[in-house]
Amino acid sequence: MARYSVSMAKNLIARSLRNIVDPVPSAQERKEVWVHFDNCCAYCGLEMSPTARIGHLDHVIPASEGGSNHVSNFVLSCPGCNGDDKRELDWETFLVEVSKGEFETRRAKIQAWLDRGTEGQRELSTEKLAVLGRVTEEAKAAVTRAADELRALRD
Repeated sequence: MARYSVSMAKNLIARSLRNIVDPVPSAQERKEVWVHFDNCCAYCGLEMSPTARIGHLDHVIPASEGGSNHVSNFVLSCPGCNGDDKRELDWETFLVEVSKGEFETRRAKIQAWLDRGTEGQRELSTEKLAVLGRVTEEAKAAVTRAADELRALRD
């Protein structure tokens, strides 16, 4: 099996193109998220160490729903809370389930972080999403055509 597949290349291209219009938080911004949440999961309160590399920056508004990579659209999350269970729920509904009696405190802390940005910063505009989607699909199609052409050389 190839070390890098065509589908992996297309995924990397899609992420790279998105990063042009919607860059990921800088190292300093990521540090600010950790500091704001006191090195604890915003949802369940699990203490984490930045050096242990288990904490995740979790999109409050998922990228799949138009959420941006603006730092105010992220909270600190443990691997468990950033897993499959949360994917189907908005952050407040999920928080009710995992906050262990700390809902109001944790909600206030998350809301204070969200208030650092605006709704317009936390969501990509429909215009940007449309162009990004079109350009990304064109690039992926070009990769598919190139891969097909190169595969034909093997035969």
